[in-house]
Amino acid sequence: KTIGSGWNSFKQVFSTGKGVIYGVLPGGELKWYRNAGYLTGAGYSDPGGWDRQSGKTIGIGWSEFEQIFSGGSGVIYGVLPSGELKWYRNTGYMAAAGEGDPGGWDARSGKTIGIGWSGLEHLTATSNGVIYGVGAGGDLKWYRNTGYLTGAGYNDAGGWDAKSGKTVGVGWNSFQNLFGF
Repeated sequence: KTIGSGWNSFKQVFSTGKGVIYGVLPGGELKWYRNAGYLTGAGYSDPGGWDRQSGKTIGIGWSEFEQIFSGGSGVIYGVLPSGELKWYRNTGYMAAAGEGDPGGWDARSGKTIGIGWSGLEHLTATSNGVIYGVGAGGDLKWYRNTGYLTGAGYNDAGGWDAKSGKTVGVGWNSFQNLFGF
C-alpha cells in the first residue's frame, strides 16, 4: 500500500522508531514526519495516517554529513568527512520539536563522541546504543555507545563499551544496505 509520495527528493531518509521518519534534503534541511498509523498502514489519505506536523523543518546544516543514522529514542548520529562521529538527541522527536522549540534538541547535541568513523560503511544503530558498521574487507564491526542518551563519548567516562570495535562477522561487503532493528 502506498502511504506517501515525494520521498525521492531526499538525500537520505531514516527512522528513529515509533513511526517517526527524518528526511534530509540536498540543501541540508532536516524534515520531520510521523506516521501515526505505522502499525496499521494508514497513509496520507487515511484517518490516523500522517501527523499534521509532518514535513516540518527541525534542523539545518545536515548535508555536511557523509552518513546519518538513528539510534532510536530521538538519538541521531552523523559522520563528517573528517571521520568525526557527532551525537544529537531530538528530545521532542514524537512531537516535531526542533530548533528553537521547547523540548527540541538536547543542549549537548552536536557533540563529537568518536573519531575515525570515515572508514566504515553502511552504519546503522539499534536500541541501547549498539552501532554496526562494515569496515574494510567486509568485516562487520560492533560498537556500543553506553552514553547514547546523554551524549557521552570517547573522552567521557561511560561513553563506549570496552569491546567496541570488535569484529562480529565477515563478508558483509557484498550488501548494499545495513539496517538496525
